[in-house]
Amino acid sequence: MLLILLVGLAAQEAAQLPDDPSSLLGLGLSEVVGSRGLPARLAVARGPEPWQDDVVFEYSDGFSFYWSGDRVWQVRFGPAYKASVFGVFIGDETDKMLSLLGQPWKTLSGALVWRLPWKGYPVELRVLVEGTRAAGMAVLRTDF
Repeated sequence: MLLILLVGLAAQEAAQLPDDPSSLLGLGLSEVVGSRGLPARLAVARGPEPWQDDVVFEYSDGFSFYWSGDRVWQVRFGPAYKASVFGVFIGDETDKMLSLLGQPWKTLSGALVWRLPWKGYPVELRVLVEGTRAAGMAVLRTDF
């Protein structure tokens, strides 16, 4: 009974990441598996150049860890993720994002980008936008 309760609590903890997930950047394999468990799926994300290929841990709760060498360099959030990232939820309107985060540092095709200057290394929040709604998000180190 106690084991079932502990497994249930671990699964509940894994379902939500910190609202500021930049603290997860730079974690190693044992830290991620120890705190979040094994991923539901292991994938490869091909980059434009071979050195840009990533191993990806995909969790069923809608978030993924992208690896560079043996460290997390990016955390992505998809439609299945139900918690917020810096107060923004998947499906939120652009107006809410601007109200919470201010003007983006730059606008890309289909994405708004904010710098997170309080880190000691370059970190960005990218919000993928479809129409006027957040469709996905990523918090990443830009120096990897």
